[in-house]
Amino acid sequence: MQREKVILIAVNPSQLQAALQFLALDRIALLAILMEDSSRNLAIGEMQLPVYPFSVLGGRLQTSEDTWWLICGWKQRIKETGDIASFMRKRGIPKGRIVNFSYGQALYPRWVANLRYAENHPIYAFATGISYTEVGLDWKEFENVHSGGVCVNLACTSQDLRLGYLTAKHVLERKEKGCIKFVLIGLAPYSLHYESTESFSGLCIPRQYEIALALSEDEICQREAVKKLMNHRMQAWVDAITEESVDRNNESFKDAFPQQYFSVQDLIGAEREAEEYHRKKFRQETIERNLQILEQYVGLCKAYETDPVVVIWPFSPNPHPAYPREMLVSFRVFLHQVQKRIPFRIVDMFDLPLGYDCFYNMGHLNKKGAALASKELVERLTRP
Repeated sequence: MQREKVILIAVNPSQLQAALQFLALDRIALLAILMEDSSRNLAIGEMQLPVYPFSVLGGRLQTSEDTWWLICGWKQRIKETGDIASFMRKRGIPKGRIVNFSYGQALYPRWVANLRYAENHPIYAFATGISYTEVGLDWKEFENVHSGGVCVNLACTSQDLRLGYLTAKHVLERKEKGCIKFVLIGLAPYSLHYESTESFSGLCIPRQYEIALALSEDEICQREAVKKLMNHRMQAWVDAITEESVDRNNESFKDAFPQQYFSVQDLIGAEREAEEYHRKKFRQETIERNLQILEQYVGLCKAYETDPVVVIWPFSPNPHPAYPREMLVSFRVFLHQVQKRIPFRIVDMFDLPLGYDCFYNMGHLNKKGAALASKELVERLTRP
């Protein structure tokens, strides 16, 4: 059997071991590893693999056209994988031979444990969404009002609307109608423009959902290349996570992000990031697909006699002037269009006036901010 030729680019060296565990080493020929510390070769069993510096991406490493280039991990932000892929394409490496293999870093055991808890126990409510909901929601504010009501946060970093919908579907299908009182659908103004499978950086995200939710073949977006190169160990990793490590309110995650004191560089960087949205070309098809998913999501909740609530979390003061107003306005217009077809509640806190002391970066709430925003959310939901 001819083996698939592979070069592994270890952007984050701490993820190298996970990448090697998930690679189908019996079906590939691992030619080399690229990483910052290229001072020694790497031993894998009896194999001695050459380790090269990243500079060889400039053209010194000679390979055949059928070589797979696997990018493993990121240092600070997931978008780094897309930046590296773009760099490689400009240097002649075919787009179809570059694979985002950052599966170790895209596996979130806390989310899986919370999902297992939601499967196995009566719950009052749950939430889905990306990182704004993951850290911005404080269930304690709800449980103070709904005494005895157990709530679970099923939001997760880079979770798009489709993955949130599939998560909700998985949970609701295991419950009696009406037993879950409400579902929070966390969105950001750019959520309608975002699909994890439409960007290189996000291609590794759906895999944990495909395994944990036991998705059908027509719900799986896995690339053929990954099927060739990946073994079944990630399945075993996910299957081994139980509800014993449940963290329904993501306390351990929030504790890692205390109140931060922002520098001038932080403020300027956040403004530049907001301005990037002005230059991006957004696809109408993506918006339409996400609106359709949102409508399905709301319909799913109503079919299970559960109240769907769309929540938009606050941003810190600095990005507001630079944030694309056209995106924000169109986002609200689109939401209200769906709301006319199938009624649901919207709690829009984007402009809630919170100070910098409520954020751990320009977009994400810290524990203080999460408590204040969640208290505001409860007040709006309980108003007559």
